[in-house]
Amino acid sequence: MKDFGGFSHNAHSLKLLTKLEKRYASYNGLNLTWEVLEGIVKHNGPLLHNVSEYVQEYNVQNDLDLTTYASAEAQVAALADDISYISHDLEDSVGAKIIDFNHLSEITFIDRYITTIKSQFRDITSSKLIYEVVRKLMSDLINDLLLQTNNNFKKENITTAMDIRHLNYQIIDFTEETKEYIKEIRQFLYNKVYKNNKLTAMTLKCQKIIQELFKLYINNIDLLPFNWKELILDDEKSKATIVADYIAGMTDRFAIQEYQAFYSCNFNNI
Repeated sequence: MKDFGGFSHNAHSLKLLTKLEKRYASYNGLNLTWEVLEGIVKHNGPLLHNVSEYVQEYNVQNDLDLTTYASAEAQVAALADDISYISHDLEDSVGAKIIDFNHLSEITFIDRYITTIKSQFRDITSSKLIYEVVRKLMSDLINDLLLQTNNNFKKENITTAMDIRHLNYQIIDFTEETKEYIKEIRQFLYNKVYKNNKLTAMTLKCQKIIQELFKLYINNIDLLPFNWKELILDDEKSKATIVADYIAGMTDRFAIQEYQAFYSCNFNNI
């Protein structure tokens, strides 16, 4: 999609929820509240530049106040995502044997968790130890978030939702110390997990599948289901956008099946 303006995950989510979902007779989309849609679009904060075309179009009709921060609820959801991802990526990487459990000791405060837990449960197995570490990590991150957020609310004397939106910083946040801890975890995950040769190979395979499906549908538009084809306007950008939306809505399994159906020599797959 680089030649057609790129692809935005948040913009696609907005489009899916306001246009592509077609379940009701009187309107397209899911008829979600303004606050929910605002939170999705501003998942990563205010949109000050590089706003996607669909978000711009939708914003003209339903002003999402793009340059302000989202609601407290939306900010909580975004940071809950972060807590979940880093915690479970650590757990899953050990479970999948991408890294050895002992590697976790390279993370300063995780090493402290391990020491504390082992002193409390001297005969604990490695399989239970990782669960206790992740449990402790999630608990500390949540408590830190509550502490800093409570302090921010008091400092700013927040009384309305608009007070939150018009601040020049995100009010739901971690302490500076915990931000450094999170940065250390992210760096560890990047170096030890995300750059792992097996995961890199899998990522390249997934990229190949998406790229080949994109080329396939762009050059053979009749392969799209009719309800998708009818959305295409008479220009290449519209075609590319609809194809990207279609692929973005696929499950991993369906995308792999589609790729195998068209690029394998087994005619039973078609």
